[in-house]
Amino acid sequence: MPFHSLALSVSRKWSWVCGSDRERCPGRGEAGETYLEMVGACIAVFLLAMLYEGLKIAREFLLRRSQVSVRYNSMPVPGPNGCVMMETHKTVGQRMLSLPHLLQTVLHVLQVVVSYFLMLVFMTYNGFLCIAVAAGAGTGYFLFSWKKAVVVDITEHCH
Repeated sequence: MPFHSLALSVSRKWSWVCGSDRERCPGRGEAGETYLEMVGACIAVFLLAMLYEGLKIAREFLLRRSQVSVRYNSMPVPGPNGCVMMETHKTVGQRMLSLPHLLQTVLHVLQVVVSYFLMLVFMTYNGFLCIAVAAGAGTGYFLFSWKKAVVVDITEHCH
């Protein structure tokens, strides 16, 4: 079998057509048959992107809330001029087989699934749906992240 017959076409063009236009619309059949269906799809994608941002903040909130087993260990440390000072260390623990960790795991899986779904929606190259993803993510961040305490989120894997 020649190599050129195995090549995949990856050239995509941005699409701004929907509704009564007779050109083939990416995703036609799922959304875009009519203008009303395209508006409904954009609203659904917008809300899903907002949900994604809310999931990230909910997981962070639950993680902080579940870390209730805090231990303080104090130990004497030699100080200046021969005096003894007490040094205190804070230890935060969480069990692997606990309800909060199970909930965190379920929310993480849901977040990954939603993020991949949004990526696939964006990869349709439909301009209206891409704007809905970006606007929903921005609105979700604005609504949910205003109390966020973490400046750099090293667990974030989808930007």
